[in-house]
Amino acid sequence: MRKIIHSNFELDLSTKKITDISENPIFSDKFSTKYSYPIEIDLEDDLDIAFGFISFYNSSNPLTLIDVTYVHNDVLSPAVLEVEEIQGKKMQITISWGFEEFPSWNKKLSELPLDKFEVANIYSHAAGIISQTYPAVNYNFPQIHTDKIDTDDDIWFAFEKILNNFKEGAFLENYVDTVEDITYNKNIMQPLPYLLHVLNKGFEDGGYNLDGSFVNHPLIKKICLYSDANYFTTFEQESYTIMKMSEDGIVRSEQITGTFTIPPAFSWQQPQIVTNPNQRISKYTSVTTIAAPGKYRIIGKITLFSMVFKRAYFTVKYRNTIIGSFYYNASSDVFLRINGIKRTVNVDIVFETLSDLLPNEITIESEQYPTSDKVIFDININPIRLHDTSGEAIPTVLNPNQIDLTRAVPDLTFGDLITALKNWFNLNLDYDNSTAYLNFVQEDIDLARLKEFNLFEVMEPLRKLQKGNSYVLKFQEVNSKEYSFVPVYHSFDTISNSSFVTNEKTTEIQINGYPLPLAFRNGVQTAHAFEESNDKVQLVIYDGLTSGLNLAKDPNELLLPSVHENFWRKFIERRINAQNFQWSFLADSFEILGLNVKDKLSCYSNIHLIKSISKTEIEPEIFEVEIETEAEI
Repeated sequence: MRKIIHSNFELDLSTKKITDISENPIFSDKFSTKYSYPIEIDLEDDLDIAFGFISFYNSSNPLTLIDVTYVHNDVLSPAVLEVEEIQGKKMQITISWGFEEFPSWNKKLSELPLDKFEVANIYSHAAGIISQTYPAVNYNFPQIHTDKIDTDDDIWFAFEKILNNFKEGAFLENYVDTVEDITYNKNIMQPLPYLLHVLNKGFEDGGYNLDGSFVNHPLIKKICLYSDANYFTTFEQESYTIMKMSEDGIVRSEQITGTFTIPPAFSWQQPQIVTNPNQRISKYTSVTTIAAPGKYRIIGKITLFSMVFKRAYFTVKYRNTIIGSFYYNASSDVFLRINGIKRTVNVDIVFETLSDLLPNEITIESEQYPTSDKVIFDININPIRLHDTSGEAIPTVLNPNQIDLTRAVPDLTFGDLITALKNWFNLNLDYDNSTAYLNFVQEDIDLARLKEFNLFEVMEPLRKLQKGNSYVLKFQEVNSKEYSFVPVYHSFDTISNSSFVTNEKTTEIQINGYPLPLAFRNGVQTAHAFEESNDKVQLVIYDGLTSGLNLAKDPNELLLPSVHENFWRKFIERRINAQNFQWSFLADSFEILGLNVKDKLSCYSNIHLIKSISKTEIEPEIFEVEIETEAEI
């Protein structure tokens, strides 16, 4: 029985001639190993609706990749249905299934159930674990040189460009000098999760335990995963600019109660007596809400224009309390009964916000004679230091008392990570009902089940020789003038790191990642995060203190010359010296029921590794099988 099951539709494929292809992932750079050749189906109306009206030429969002369940040979597999072609009411689809449909495969690493909990003090907590390694701890705090912080920025002037900076037996702490009002942000505390913790949690999230030769290798237990993420929290105090122009004022006419004597303009004139005169007044108001509690300086200039019958003034209030004011006499003690005499007042007020939940508002108010095209308020409110909710001074860069490894992983999916590791360390992935096995390929080959396959030999299979093939193992290019990573070229008679020539028979194995190199800066030799990139697998070796310091270890074992020698060389030599066999035969379903691409076959007087198997059901329970193998001669 064959069919596709979806919540909105079901496709019966029992009458279709379907070819299923299984590929051995040890010969590929990815894990998705099973798929079908295109299948033609009729696009019925209910299917058209389920696929988002895919038959309509102007359909804005048709579904062309759909998660489904594929039922084949009484096995239910999570699968992806892909629509490849449409013509009229006919549609070509393919089905793919395998480990890339594993439940956690497409989850971001940050979505995995990694360690997350509060600690009493992040500095003392980190100091207590840096002498340990996995599996005693799931993360650690090695020092990492970083270039991503601009120390010309005022808040970072004290930063030494080292994450997890550890000196004289303690981690440097960020603090505020309340006498000088200077904040010293000296350190960023960022945990690096151990690689095996992330892998274990990823497989556990999908319902599997993790085992295998890779998991149990001594080198792998020392590897931490670095993320170019901003793990710290920044409480930046804003600066506020207050500008008011003449036209911003609200102008009114107000009757001023009283009798006023206006001095004569000339000595031969008589004073003028005025009772209850009207005065034109322009009022300016600015209200600014301070977002972060702390200590601030209000600095700038306010311009006043005198009035005949009322004093021009301004006030500065924090909430409802006046913290600064000025009342304008045009002459020092005596009113000059003249409108519009200008005076500019310098403002310099330091204040601290109160420790409560009420809004921290600064209100500047002024009344004066109306003018035009003049700057009235030119004020800045600048931060001096930051306070917490209790009113205590705190640094602007906060290292939270919390471990949250979901914030300390690169921006990759779990499948991205596994694939990068596969291509780096030459891995194979298999699983049974409850356990996923992540093994080095060569060990998997040595342990693979051997099946007698002489019964299915045919006369004169196609054979292809492979001594002209070659392989290049390389990291993705990095954006750096300071660092580069040598590749490894492997052919029949050459292993080289430079001056090699590739051709159409060269297979390139590219790895989305690299180990952080060591750098010596500020008297510290440790790993250097030289590239601002959070979408690569960046590895660090750390297994405890070195001469009392939390220093990353030499990454030489993770560089490609060592990796090739330890995990790739034997396998590549086998492939180059092998012959490729291809043949086809007929078999009933029972005969091939246990045939797996990861088996070894004994046939044609050799031991064969299976590259791929294609099975087409030409009659009920009768299959045409095409098989491709490699046999080391």
